[in-house]
Amino acid sequence: MLVVGLLPLVSMSAISLTNVEGTIRRTADNALSTLATEIGKEVRRTVNEGYHNILLLAENPVIRSAKATRKEQQEELSKTQKFHRIFKDITLLDTKGRIRASVFFSFRGSWEHTRWFQSALEGNNVLSDVHGVVYPTEFVMTAAVPIKDNVGNVKGVLVGQLDMERIWKITRNVSVGDNGEVLLVDHHGIVIATPDSEKLLEPIEYDIIREAAIKKQKGVATVSHEKGSRVAVYVPILEDSDTNALGWTVVVLKPKNEAYAPVYRARYGLLAATMACFLVVSILSPWMSGQVSRRVSKLVQVTRRIGEGDFSEQVEDLGKDEIGELGRAFNRASQQLAVSQQKIIEYSEHLEELVDERTSELKAAQAKLIETAHIAGKAEVATGVLHNIGNAINSVNVRLKLSEEKIDKLNVEKLAQAVDMLESNSGKLDRYLTEDPRGQNVLPYIRLALNNMDEQRTEAMADIQFLNNQVKHICEIVSLQQSYTKGSGGLRDTYRINDILMDAVHMQSDILERDGITVEADFSYSEPILLDRLQLIQVFVNLIKNAARSIVAQAADLKVVQLSTRLAKNGEGTSPMVEVVINDNGVGFSPDLKNKIFTFGFSTIKGGGKGLGLHSCANYLQSVGGRIRAESDGPGKGAQFVIHIPIESSEGTRYGKRKN
Repeated sequence: MLVVGLLPLVSMSAISLTNVEGTIRRTADNALSTLATEIGKEVRRTVNEGYHNILLLAENPVIRSAKATRKEQQEELSKTQKFHRIFKDITLLDTKGRIRASVFFSFRGSWEHTRWFQSALEGNNVLSDVHGVVYPTEFVMTAAVPIKDNVGNVKGVLVGQLDMERIWKITRNVSVGDNGEVLLVDHHGIVIATPDSEKLLEPIEYDIIREAAIKKQKGVATVSHEKGSRVAVYVPILEDSDTNALGWTVVVLKPKNEAYAPVYRARYGLLAATMACFLVVSILSPWMSGQVSRRVSKLVQVTRRIGEGDFSEQVEDLGKDEIGELGRAFNRASQQLAVSQQKIIEYSEHLEELVDERTSELKAAQAKLIETAHIAGKAEVATGVLHNIGNAINSVNVRLKLSEEKIDKLNVEKLAQAVDMLESNSGKLDRYLTEDPRGQNVLPYIRLALNNMDEQRTEAMADIQFLNNQVKHICEIVSLQQSYTKGSGGLRDTYRINDILMDAVHMQSDILERDGITVEADFSYSEPILLDRLQLIQVFVNLIKNAARSIVAQAADLKVVQLSTRLAKNGEGTSPMVEVVINDNGVGFSPDLKNKIFTFGFSTIKGGGKGLGLHSCANYLQSVGGRIRAESDGPGKGAQFVIHIPIESSEGTRYGKRKN
């Protein structure tokens, strides 16, 4: 009967032991898996930092400029390397793999034969596998990005060698018990981070982990080791859209007796408790049966709560025997897991703060760049206006000079002499005028002088009218310029694009009239649209001025700039746009230059431009979702610039009221 009475107790102990072991194993596995996931996030953040900084450096105007000196480019590389210590070296290469500039010139191999260099030449952003660098021996990962011009042509490759020591600091600083360790394995199953430097760049010794790393699988396994069995948790590093996929796997190794220590303690405790109960129950079976069942039931309840992730539940003091020790072991384990969970949460919150801070800095820098570009655009418009005013003032000066010369030619002194001669012969005036040879010439001379003075008076009135018109012209120029400088760049409102085109023509009117250039307009689209008027006037002024220069350089008999607007014919599903066409019969360009027209520093007119205007026009239109293209049938056959500007409704927007 005693044995029959103990059977339920033994069965319950076995079930409890099985449940407890399974729960503790899952809890320990989940804790290690969470740790591996957080390590992967930090590794990915560190690699992304270096990768994004290389991308930003590739957009640096000095790095992209074909006119920058090697010294200037090397200084830009050095600034980035000193500020972001993740780089071992940064190197700028031309398309032949030759070094243009470098911080330390540490790479000793042949650049042009590397896989990542060839891929970057094809226009791809590349993160290489981890590899070794000799003299001295170091381990790096290479980030290679193409240097492109404004139309997408690759002009070079920027290479940053990321220092793996920064990654190793992350894995070394993680505590995984007394004998645990953290590894990083790449997508080939090669070890790229380990406390044992002899195993770097060697295949990982465990086949199950190597296959999982190649297939990017997550899991838990027990592996053999010279010092005993180990629990291995392997988790692939999550990919994101900001960078190329790393394909790495975080591996956390911990001795089995450490990872599952609570399991062993629970097992031994339950076994000891069962044996003690067997002896005691033989004497006090009714009382012991109730006591043991109650205590074990509490352990099971707490174990279930821990298995559900609630680490706040604590086992009450169950005594000083093995079951009590098991309860205290549960309490210690749950406290440690709760502390680890809190640290992970705090670390995640700190990462978000760092990201927000960096984002704020980038937004502030972007705002400053936009303001600088706006000021430069105002200066360009003001320069054109001052040029027109200068032309008008020159015309006034010339006309004043001519008027002064005409006044000098009136010969008032000689007319006064003729009058004096008449007065001196007033007593014999009839005889003097009819018989004296000198007197016979006096009246015809006076008549001629009066006729000349009348002509001069007519011309003087014409000069005065011309000067009055020129002053009015100057006032109109100033008024037009003021209408474009009262606001600030970046503020949008509704305007008719045809009015802005004609304002641009008026701003260049003196140049067009001086060179005998006619402007023809054919406007088919007249609806107001939402746009930044100050930015757009700069685009139109630049294109019209370039067209005038091209026509003058061509020396064509018929000098015409044609302007037209219409609703663009876009493909299905695309946003509606206004098409603006500026056509000239100037010097034109060959088809092979079509992709270079908008490149920084490029100009088709020798000595006529610096190659800045079209580059800035293209940049602005791209920033607002528009586009610009240039077309020409060849040299001497003129050019056509086609602009597409998005149509946005102003109703209900935050940019302002509709203007008629």
